[in-house]
Amino acid sequence: MADTDYYLQRAKHEAVMAIQADHPAAAAAHQGLSVRYSARAILGIVDEQDTPKERARHRGLLATLERS
Repeated sequence: MADTDYYLQRAKHEAVMAIQADHPAAAAAHQGLSVRYSARAILGIVDEQDTPKERARHRGLLATLERS
């Protein structure tokens, strides 16, 4: 759960940074990071209740997130 809390905090921080950014490219970068951290947090939350097969699928989703 510690990782999930970290990801939620980072997502919130990046969202605030996106709102405060003066440059559109910076705002977009921070927003993208916020979305990625949010997705990791969501996957961490559902992973705690999933079957091993579902966990394996989520690892694939995380790998996709890391590549983008």
